[in-house]
This record gives sequence, C-alpha cells and structure tokens, in this order.
Amino acid sequence: MQKTKGFTLIEVLIVVVVIAVLAAIAFPAYQDSVRKSRRTEAQSVLLQAAQILERCFTEFNSYTNSSCELIDGSNAFIDSNSDDTPFDGEGYYAITDTVLTATTFTLQATARSEGGQDQDTQCASFELDQAGKKESNGAGDDTADCW
Repeated sequence: MQKTKGFTLIEVLIVVVVIAVLAAIAFPAYQDSVRKSRRTEAQSVLLQAAQILERCFTEFNSYTNSSCELIDGSNAFIDSNSDDTPFDGEGYYAITDTVLTATTFTLQATARSEGGQDQDTQCASFELDQAGKKESNGAGDDTADCW
C-alpha cells in the first residue's frame, strides 16, 4: 500500500474556520485598543491649545485678543478643521471652544469619523477649562478612565 501525504479538504476547512473565529474575536479588540490610544491625541491637543491661550492671557490679559495664535480677526477661536490651525495631531478629534470670554475658556475635543474614532463611545469628547478642570463625556462612568 502506498501512503499518501498532505491534508484533506476537511482539515483545511477546519483550519480556515478556526482562523476566521480568531480573527472575528481579535480584530474588534485591536480596533478598541487603537481607539483608546488615539485618546491621547485629544488630551495633548487640548493641553496644547490651553497653553497657547494661557500665553495669550499672560501677554494681553485676555484669552480673546486677536493677536493670539488661536484667535481669528473677529476674536473667535480658530476651528481645528482650518488649514491655519497650530494643532499637532492626526485630526481624529475636532477642537472647539464651548466657552470663550476674555477671562475664561472651555475647550472641547470631539471624536471625528476619520479612522473610526467616533466609534469610541466610552470617551466621546473631552473638555478642559482655564482652571485645568478636565471632563469627559461618553458611556464611561468616570472621567479618570478617559483622562
């Protein structure tokens, strides 16, 4: 009798099914890890914007002076979608001001759809004010989980 070598079709199909099941489990976990790692972009860009506004306040005694790097000619906060924005980062978060007066500010970073970051429901947005108070909004119960 001659002994055959190789795999049967059933064996190959079983291996393919096992790989598909493992991929179905691993890929969502990988995407979740990537979204969590991108949260640092929101944090760093908010802190960067706050530092720029604080330098502006130190120099002009106002957060809304048009000579500030983040303030346009109409004394409004520069949209993070603008080409003139001084922000670092990949653009996974939109940075806006929710409060901007001469003596106070609250900045918000909201997840964008680029790269699927808007699927991060745990920490959908981050906020930072002039006093350094940090907040986050999303399905998470604790701001510390996001910051």
